[in-house]
Amino acid sequence: MFAAICLPNFELQAVLRHEPELRSYAVALIDGAAPNAAKMLVLQCTSRALAAGVCAGQTAPQARARCRELLLKPRSLSSEEAATEILLQAAYAFSPNLEHTASGVCTIDLRGLGFGHPVEKAESAEREAEMDQSFLTSPATKAGGGAQESFAFFEDGARSSREGKGEQTLLIDWAEKILAALHPLNLTAQIGIATTPNLALLAAHAAKPVLVIESAEQFFTTLPLEALEPMPQVRDILHRWGIHTAGAFLALGQDAIAERLGAEALELFESASTETIRPLNIIAPSDQFEEQMDFDAQIETIEPLLFVLRRFVEQLATRIALTYRVVAELQLKLSLESGAPHERTFKVPAPTANVETLFRMLHTHLENMRTDAPITSLRLSATPTRAEAQQFGLFESALRDPNHFHETLARLTALLGSERVGSPLAEATHRPDSFRMAPHFGESLPAPLRTLHSAARNSSGLCLRRFRPAIHADVELEQGQPVFFSTLVMSGAVKQARGPWCASGTWWDQRRWARQEWDVETKDGAVYRLFSANGDWLVEGVYD
Repeated sequence: MFAAICLPNFELQAVLRHEPELRSYAVALIDGAAPNAAKMLVLQCTSRALAAGVCAGQTAPQARARCRELLLKPRSLSSEEAATEILLQAAYAFSPNLEHTASGVCTIDLRGLGFGHPVEKAESAEREAEMDQSFLTSPATKAGGGAQESFAFFEDGARSSREGKGEQTLLIDWAEKILAALHPLNLTAQIGIATTPNLALLAAHAAKPVLVIESAEQFFTTLPLEALEPMPQVRDILHRWGIHTAGAFLALGQDAIAERLGAEALELFESASTETIRPLNIIAPSDQFEEQMDFDAQIETIEPLLFVLRRFVEQLATRIALTYRVVAELQLKLSLESGAPHERTFKVPAPTANVETLFRMLHTHLENMRTDAPITSLRLSATPTRAEAQQFGLFESALRDPNHFHETLARLTALLGSERVGSPLAEATHRPDSFRMAPHFGESLPAPLRTLHSAARNSSGLCLRRFRPAIHADVELEQGQPVFFSTLVMSGAVKQARGPWCASGTWWDQRRWARQEWDVETKDGAVYRLFSANGDWLVEGVYD
């Protein structure tokens, strides 16, 4: 058995995929490659435009004359490529035996899915019987007693339920799952199922929306001859003979058709054959997930851009969810009128398929972005990955919502600047309070402190409580040692002092530094640290 998935009015569907609300309007797809509007031909149109008298082959002015509210949309090859990728990726989620038959059409070989293959069905039933027998004879099941009877009753009921559904019903249910997967992606499909690929394709064009061919002779009896797409001269000859259906054409016989109409009619006969099964050109769809739109009017404000981005995120998340994966990274690319591109990559801290989380990342970036020219096109790509599953230890824990945490960091970065948000990392220098800010939390953090000597760990010394910033002081010196200091918050005569301890560094460039430190005790028993740098005295802290 084979299934063919067809997207009717494929080119028009590809253009309206990001504007589904226009499907209820009178819209016509025109060939944008024509040199002027008078020569632009209508390629496809919606049902409302068709009801107003618009049809394929008319020029744009002729179509406008028949429908005044008609909307004209140019054909977009990039949109058609994206719609093709979506169709193949969605179909690949249901079967790996997939062929890209034509634009907006793919064919699936149903082998391995248990449909219409007596040998496979017998093997599947044999495997189920072996599994049931293995379970029923296992020691655990025997010890369970009543569980054995309950399990047997459940399996009998499930098997009778499957057998109660006919083959056609199972195939229709399977096809409706594919239609349901394509519906959130704003694609409408028709599916035909038959014993050969060519017959399945004919059934797909006639389906509303699913058609399972059980009797090929009965199907061809009512199928119009035009469904076989004969050459115009062959069609005219057959109509003069009074042949208007595919069944009447096939009734002529292969030899009579080849003798009277030639090779072209013979190829037409073979395309409708119910016995010839052509091999499928099996492919694997691309693993790239991308949405793109070229704007008719340039965008200068954030509101319309966010509206389009929201739909893009929903589409990408839905497409990736069909492959049982989540989004690990987003790539945003904006094309500006000036020609300068704007690109940004967003790494998702905790890969997810949640639309709100992914959209907030883009929203936070765009609300703080300024461009020097209007935006002409937008492209959003997503990189998929498997969902992470990690088991933490007894004393380990994770952030409740890592994505929300990093979103908060992004907002703080936009408000304060990237140099003020991050993880502080100590620099390789003896200069006090020398550190830098790492942009990513949890990455490149300093190595654990070396194990202290046991005597140092057990000693009980004083702790320096630093003043940030250090407090300016006026210091009196006698014989190079401080004897009195005064600040706006503290002052006192020095009872005893220890120092100086000299430190310096980076003497080879403009960042050179040097300081002298003193530990002083006042008459009231308080101990402070003073230091002198660049001719100034400061109180660095107090010992507790």
